[in-house]
Amino acid sequence: MRVTVLTVIDLAVSAGLDQPVCICGDRPCPFALTPPRNDSVPSQGPKKGLDDKWKYVIGASLGIPSIIISSIIIFCYLKRQLVPAILSADDARYLQCGRQFQCGGMKNISYPFWGDPQPYYCGLPEFKLGCQGQFPTLKILSQTFRVLIIDHDNQVLRLTRLDVYNNTCPSAFMNTTISYLFSYTPNFGNLTMFFGCSSISTALASNKFLCYENGTLVENGYFTIGSIPTDRELGNCTTCITVPVLQTAVNALRNNLTSIDRVLNDGFEVHWITDDAACTECAGSGGRCGYNSSYFKPICFCPDKAYLMRCQLPPGNHVEPRIRIIAASTFGACIILGSHEVLQIPPKPFPSSPNRKLDSAPTPSMLESSTD
Repeated sequence: MRVTVLTVIDLAVSAGLDQPVCICGDRPCPFALTPPRNDSVPSQGPKKGLDDKWKYVIGASLGIPSIIISSIIIFCYLKRQLVPAILSADDARYLQCGRQFQCGGMKNISYPFWGDPQPYYCGLPEFKLGCQGQFPTLKILSQTFRVLIIDHDNQVLRLTRLDVYNNTCPSAFMNTTISYLFSYTPNFGNLTMFFGCSSISTALASNKFLCYENGTLVENGYFTIGSIPTDRELGNCTTCITVPVLQTAVNALRNNLTSIDRVLNDGFEVHWITDDAACTECAGSGGRCGYNSSYFKPICFCPDKAYLMRCQLPPGNHVEPRIRIIAASTFGACIILGSHEVLQIPPKPFPSSPNRKLDSAPTPSMLESSTD
């Protein structure tokens, strides 16, 4: 097959080798040229990059000036050396916030939530998630909750208190409290549990549950639904706690369709109160939402840098300016190399001609040769 300009468009020097590599189609192939002997091309100093004799052979075989061959070689070198480095120069915060927090089967958790391996600036401080067993956990004020569902579309979070999950008798008797960043959904109800009761009314006897410790029954407990009853007999109980639950679960419990254990495990729902509209705009522009702890507001991490609301370039176009840099650098390098090559080209000798006129007098040696 005849070698053409297209076969050397991606010509470069192999790492550690003194011979060119020819890219044929989509793979390298041997360069079927034999370099000339050392005496056919005069030496021009120490070798730098591609051997001068290879430039000579390539140029002679293809009918291409040496300056063009040199330009192709330096273009390929810059492309292979600079493009990977420039294209990987994304903003570090953009890359870090692209790492997903995962715990058990819960995935695709995004802003305002964050957790290891993400850094602190990838979400709101109050929304840091942990992982216990196969479930994410969230600490609100002084209590830890197990996260059951995260609904990003409706900004709804389903939680259950960690101390009452599979446990109707907690060791610490505390009412549930939530921060100003959350509000209960309409599907909200209250369940009040009483402990240490010496006596109880007949009406509440059916609401009894048992407390075990290491498999041993330690006491009876009682629950009520809704507001705390005013029955004086409840005054004989030593303590009580109120736990938020789903109203649908409360209705099922009232009709004896479920158990108190199931109601507690199903948890309750809250809305998180954050401005996720800014995050939606950021994500739509190709960015990743984060939090600026210095100014206490969201920020948009983009491939090139951080912006207040949205990335300045459409998704996928942030590479274009870098390609321009590569092209400009390559063009400049080719100009410099070409100038160097032109300055080293020796002047052409005058062609011999029978009508050539001498501008100077003939030398004695020339006269002697003409008389012979």
